[in-house]
Amino acid sequence: MRQKQLVNTLLIIVYITGIAGLGFDQTRTYIATLTPLILLSGTIAIFYLHRPFTLAFLLFAIIIVITALAVEIAGVKTGKIFGHYSYRGTLGTEIFGTPLIMGVLWLQIVYSAIIIINSITTNYFIKCLTGAAILTIFDFILEPAARLMDWWQWEFNRVPVQNYGAWFALSFFFIMIFDEHAKNTANTPAITLIGLQVLFFLAINIMV
Repeated sequence: MRQKQLVNTLLIIVYITGIAGLGFDQTRTYIATLTPLILLSGTIAIFYLHRPFTLAFLLFAIIIVITALAVEIAGVKTGKIFGHYSYRGTLGTEIFGTPLIMGVLWLQIVYSAIIIINSITTNYFIKCLTGAAILTIFDFILEPAARLMDWWQWEFNRVPVQNYGAWFALSFFFIMIFDEHAKNTANTPAITLIGLQVLFFLAINIMV
């Protein structure tokens, strides 16, 4: 319990500091540069708290990271999955034009969504539907922030409906395969983290 309280406190401090930094031109650039590190450190923190940490849990977590990266790479290269978009080189190390941190972000938000939906229902199909809806709404809030922070750019500066359909389908699939291995935990900092991320993106949309 003490570890969870500590992680919750640290996450709140980091993200509130980040939101405050958006208000100044001098610090906004640093916030943008530190985004990959902030995303990675938050993910490591909540996964450190996961119990039970089994080999199956780790294996499926790796599968999600690799699959998400593969889908993102295919999406960037073909424009047939999410629509036509490109990353701007602002999210750290890339592979085939796609930041590695995107695989980590997918893993973290899928995990956080699973923690949320398992506190709402035990029906497997409803969990998948609800979780996919939560993550699609998450992306709807993320997209304008990503444009403002120059994380990625859409063709004609317009997010296609296709993108949200792909997000829903991919989220549904990831929750479907990962729920069994991530549900048996009361990892409340995971909920705190995705909530803070939503606040951070909303702050970007308002302040930048």
